[in-house]
Amino acid sequence: MSESEPHAAMPLRDDNPSDVDLLGFEDVVDVVESIVTRADLDPVTVGVNAPWGGGKTTVLHLLKRRLDTRSDVFCLLVSPWEYDNKTDPTTALIDEVLGGLQQKLEEGRTFTGKVKDTLTKLRRRVKFSKAMKLAATSAVSATLPGVGALIDLFDEGNTDENIPPDPTLQGFRSQFAETMASEELKKIQRVVVLVDDLDRSLPDTVVETLEAIKLFLSVKKMAFVIAADEENVANAIGRRLQTTGQPTTSRMYLEKIVQVPVRVPALSRDHTEEYLALLMLADLARIDDAVTQVKTSRPAKPRQLVQRLGDTLPADRRAEVELAEALTPLLHRHAMGNPRRLKRFLNAYWLRMSFAASRGVVLESNALAKLMLAELYLPDLFGQLLAWLSAGVAAEKVAEIEGGTGEHSAGVRDWGELPPNLPADDLAKYLLLAASLRGETIEEAALPAELREVATKLTSPSQGTRTQARKDAIKLTTPQQVAIVRYLASSLRQQGEPNSQKVLAEAISALAGAPGAAATAVEELQLMRQGMITAPVPISLLVHTQPAEFRALIESWHQSLELSDLARNACTEALGQP
Repeated sequence: MSESEPHAAMPLRDDNPSDVDLLGFEDVVDVVESIVTRADLDPVTVGVNAPWGGGKTTVLHLLKRRLDTRSDVFCLLVSPWEYDNKTDPTTALIDEVLGGLQQKLEEGRTFTGKVKDTLTKLRRRVKFSKAMKLAATSAVSATLPGVGALIDLFDEGNTDENIPPDPTLQGFRSQFAETMASEELKKIQRVVVLVDDLDRSLPDTVVETLEAIKLFLSVKKMAFVIAADEENVANAIGRRLQTTGQPTTSRMYLEKIVQVPVRVPALSRDHTEEYLALLMLADLARIDDAVTQVKTSRPAKPRQLVQRLGDTLPADRRAEVELAEALTPLLHRHAMGNPRRLKRFLNAYWLRMSFAASRGVVLESNALAKLMLAELYLPDLFGQLLAWLSAGVAAEKVAEIEGGTGEHSAGVRDWGELPPNLPADDLAKYLLLAASLRGETIEEAALPAELREVATKLTSPSQGTRTQARKDAIKLTTPQQVAIVRYLASSLRQQGEPNSQKVLAEAISALAGAPGAAATAVEELQLMRQGMITAPVPISLLVHTQPAEFRALIESWHQSLELSDLARNACTEALGQP
């Protein structure tokens, strides 16, 4: 087996909508389908609202797959996000709708000469409108011979006789409405345009897409489904309106466009458990049967997924479903029912499992998942784990949490109750691996962000910044000062440049008066290769405070044969200070 094979076999899940409804959003699709096909809602625009990663695109794709089976409905999926680099999002959307309808009619061989001629003329008007807008706004418009030549940029083969008498969109809506109501299009009862990724678009694209829908395309037999984070769209509208001075609020503007808002629900605890399990099983040949089994067994007992899945679950895949059940309580809380966050956790889990295996770190799957929950969703706890590992007490502290003793937050206690209890050896291996993959030392990773900022200021090139930082650091709690000292001492023993060593040693000296700080610094500095010690270190360590631990350390350096003459002389000078 090649080294790449284990990675290639990882069950990573892409971010594309699934062909199978793993999310259980069939009820949402039912609602939207009933709205866009109702005769008394004509035309209609539906807003499918959910935050980032909430399953909006999945709803659209499931809806399209269902509508595509109907002969009386034409469904088109568009993404205005792709229009951002185009000249005019309004005409881009209109032309995409007309072009899709034209192609549908040609494929169905119901394309009469009259309808074909009308749609062709409508599309030509759209293209000329786009060309005129470019001519009006382009810095090179003065060099262009005319609209007829400019249209060639969009429509090769143009001739002057094909230029429409009114090359604008004035009156387009009424002409489009007549076309949709024509006898030739009688078999198509509804054209449904699914608009995805609008909330990713630039403010101008957002507003111009909505205007294309409201002002030009919203006629009888037309339905639009706009999937977006409503908050993001409203913010984009607000930014655009600010530049125009219009008094209309973004919410009022949006409400004029979207008549029926539909909220995609966040996954409940039970749905989170089902989705996690089905994601793990997504490669099964019988995944459709598994999804159906999960759906039909929801009201029934027993609730355990392994039993609910029955014979659709192969015996060798039971452990994955049991892992999903174990992960659900904490993942549901921290992922907030967001499908994309759940999928990303699983991808991160599988990647970490692969990295661990390639580096000889053997971890039980549920132990790895438990540690990853702490790393991704409980950063304070994970930083504490790294600090405990650095201090050599990680196993004891984790056992304390898992045993329910000591004072810890509710989230940490819940994490401790997750199976299994973590073996000391596996814990240390994982934490070292996690820190290295994040490009950090154990000490650096264990230091909270606010303390890391203090440590950075303590070693600033600016003397004024360092002086103020020392004053601020002395006001910290003893454990915080000790944590910074450990970080600074660890950094010093990895640093070989004299001035950098001097600044680090002075910062350590400034905090060495805190109980335990000097001993902590000595513990780290004893690990330093003595040939790396430069002359400024011994003197700088005693510049602010002179604890006995530091003097003993410098005496041991003074006797070392590895020390340079300059550094030994500095030790003599430092020890001679009163």
